[in-house]
Amino acid sequence: MRSFAGIIRYDGEDVPEAWLQGVAGRCGEARQTTRIVLDGSAAFVEYGRGRRSEGTHPGGEGPVDSPTGEENGVFLFSGRIDNGDAAVAHAQWGDDCAEHLLGEFALAHWDSRKRRLLLGRDRLGMRAVYYHQSESLFAFGTELRDLLALPFMPRDLRDESLVDFLRRDGSSPAGTTFYQSIRLLPSAHRLILDGAKAAVHQYWKPPGLPPACSPCDRDFAYELRELVTAAVETRLRDGKTIAVHLSGGLDSSSVACIAARYLKRKGRRLLAICSVLPGGYDGPESDERLFVNAVLEQENNIDPVWIEPPLDRHPFAAASRWFETLGQPVSSTVSHIEELLGEAGRAHGVDVVLSGFGGDLFVSCSGSNSALELLRRGEWRPAVSLLRVLRGVQGTSWPRLLAREIARPLLNTVRYHLDIGRKPDRDCVQPGLASRVDARRGLRGRGWSAEMACAGPHRVMQSVAQPGRVERVLVQLTRVFDQEFDQALRFPLLDSRIVDFMLELPADQLQRDGWQRSVMRRAMRGILPELIRTRRDKGGAFDPALMSRIVARRQALTDWACDRDRQAGWRVVDRDRFLEVLSSVERAPRCRWRPEVFEVVVLGGLMARFLEWHARLPQRHPS
Repeated sequence: MRSFAGIIRYDGEDVPEAWLQGVAGRCGEARQTTRIVLDGSAAFVEYGRGRRSEGTHPGGEGPVDSPTGEENGVFLFSGRIDNGDAAVAHAQWGDDCAEHLLGEFALAHWDSRKRRLLLGRDRLGMRAVYYHQSESLFAFGTELRDLLALPFMPRDLRDESLVDFLRRDGSSPAGTTFYQSIRLLPSAHRLILDGAKAAVHQYWKPPGLPPACSPCDRDFAYELRELVTAAVETRLRDGKTIAVHLSGGLDSSSVACIAARYLKRKGRRLLAICSVLPGGYDGPESDERLFVNAVLEQENNIDPVWIEPPLDRHPFAAASRWFETLGQPVSSTVSHIEELLGEAGRAHGVDVVLSGFGGDLFVSCSGSNSALELLRRGEWRPAVSLLRVLRGVQGTSWPRLLAREIARPLLNTVRYHLDIGRKPDRDCVQPGLASRVDARRGLRGRGWSAEMACAGPHRVMQSVAQPGRVERVLVQLTRVFDQEFDQALRFPLLDSRIVDFMLELPADQLQRDGWQRSVMRRAMRGILPELIRTRRDKGGAFDPALMSRIVARRQALTDWACDRDRQAGWRVVDRDRFLEVLSSVERAPRCRWRPEVFEVVVLGGLMARFLEWHARLPQRHPS
């Protein structure tokens, strides 16, 4: 992955070379090639792994070393483009180039003559652009750690972001970070710096609600099949050793089967990296080995790499490594397993790895609350028709069906809008800090997750596609796998063309024939093993034994939390609440996992560890 950073001074003075030493030093430590462009009061750094992995070739990747061809311009790029060349797109469309590009990218263009900067990101935010603006300068970069390395950059944390992380309520506005002095350019946005004035514009928004009923002359399942196949195959064309993170679910198995068939036509093989329970394990949990084996039996050119994490592996084993790479708290609750997946891929020389992550956000959206969404829109006939189908498939009574499909979501909606019935003790924010943050805001946000629990599927997809939702975890995962394991991690099911298709899909397609994830199941007929295509449950991704790991490490976690020499982590996290929930964790299958274990023990523990890490950083103040 190529990365870049830049500094622009407003006073016309040259950028001191010492300001770039921190970034250049980080590049050298990671054995990365570096290109530095000096332009008086502006300076830019571009770097990447020795393989120079990311670029602008159609359907592939390559080095980006040349400017746009303009005599007074510098063009910087990170990512991959499916429909052309990013530099050519900028030459043709100028500031509007980002909205014409398909792929995952961050870009920057500096017009030396006009002293004007353009920054842009892709629609879902696979690549980041962070920036800092003060009275004297503007600094930007694709890596948060690059900005933190600058000698003048303050490192004070933003309390609102820390609280929102623990509450998981989505209250932080798009563009905020965990640092007061650093902002994130939101996905689907561009920034134009003209002189000392910066303006941010959103160039794409999710469309409105689609029609309720499908036209008779369209085969939506076939169209989706073609889109998913193209999205997977496009992301394979430049890889030398390709792997897939195979969990046995609908999404990762679809990606694996399509990738295997494409590679087989090329006379090549696919690696499948799978996290499962140790052989002979007799605990209450179960893994996805049965479904993984169904894929392996069907596709004979897949070589499995079985990862069997020991049950006493610490749930925060990878946290410090992630902090060093990212400079911020870890969004993933299974980073301890993702680290093992990355190490396994590196041991086998993997350079491109595909993931089914994000599939259930769009392409295999469950369709829950579809009947209620149709009723809200006044589509009574399609809603009644869907309810009849659901009743026939599920074999339930009308009262029970209406209670589950209509009454319960309606009650949740009323509770959400009246702000009642929520559980303020589920999170683990220090009460004093929570009160101060809520007082500054005027009130506590009702919570994005609570709102989505009572929303229809298209409203959920619209919300997920908004800037600030899914981009944070995508940026972290792609950065960690590139920086730590030298692998390009790609998410074909979040291809922008698939997202567009799902946002415009008629509502009656989502639970057709009474099946959740109906359109994806129909699209994958003949591709997926029937055992997977028709399964109604959903397994845990990567770590079915998470509760057992917490139990195994309970005493060590208790000792850590009670260590009076380690206070930094508990100014934000409620230690008593953390210990209370930790003491109650039990080994359990996924169907009995308690939400507060994630929201208090896992997220609270990750935040406390991050604050300890941050406290060890030298504090910086503006020069």
